[in-house]
Amino acid sequence: CMAPALYAALPYDPVKDFSPMSGMAVWPNMLVVNNDVPAKTVPELIALLKAKPGKLNMASSGSGTTIHLAGEMFKQMTGTDMVHVPYKGSAGALQDLMSGATQVMFDNMPSCWPLVQAGKMRALGVTSAEPSAALPGVPAIARGDPGLRGYEVANWLGLVAPAATPRSVVNTIHAAVVASAADAALRTQLLALGIDRLIRRAFAISPELRRRHPLLEPRANRYLPILHRALKALLWLVAFLALLNAWGVDSLAWVERPI
Repeated sequence: CMAPALYAALPYDPVKDFSPMSGMAVWPNMLVVNNDVPAKTVPELIALLKAKPGKLNMASSGSGTTIHLAGEMFKQMTGTDMVHVPYKGSAGALQDLMSGATQVMFDNMPSCWPLVQAGKMRALGVTSAEPSAALPGVPAIARGDPGLRGYEVANWLGLVAPAATPRSVVNTIHAAVVASAADAALRTQLLALGIDRLIRRAFAISPELRRRHPLLEPRANRYLPILHRALKALLWLVAFLALLNAWGVDSLAWVERPI
């Protein structure tokens, strides 16, 4: 749904060209930090960021992802600054977070929660409006500071088909999804990954898709300024690193500098 805000032209319309079959799951991102970061709570992290503006590196799975935008919205709402370091996917980003090359990340729960459980990084909060039932003891970020009231970032997963798909096919697939959502073993496995909400409603994605489409719903337009600022900051960072290289300075060493 973020694609229309990121690209000038798309070969498809995310609302008109698809027929929603069924919602499947919703889960938040998780604010995780390297174990050497002294902050143990969201307020302590905000205090650290304000004491050291621009000194901590914030990893993401790529520019424009929910992981990136969750961090940019956090920075905007708290008046803090971190250096965004985009990766090509979460695997490399999490590896560098564990090594200390970066210090902060707002990762998807299914990929980072097992690492938190293994003690390889620390969880400070989740990006949902309320704490997740799958993560006892991990608070909602929105409750960590008065300036974060209304902070919420969620990922949702659903099945869609081409707009002309016969209704009988849509109904059959939806019924199969509802049946699988009732499977206790599946729910237990998903809960272990931090996914505690399964959508069973028939054809539930269409209103959800329209609500979250950044160019169709005024409520979602709050993400556009964040996107524009983040992309501008990325361009400045690329230009700065190119300048460092031109001066013979190791730009990678600069990004990996200690906090």
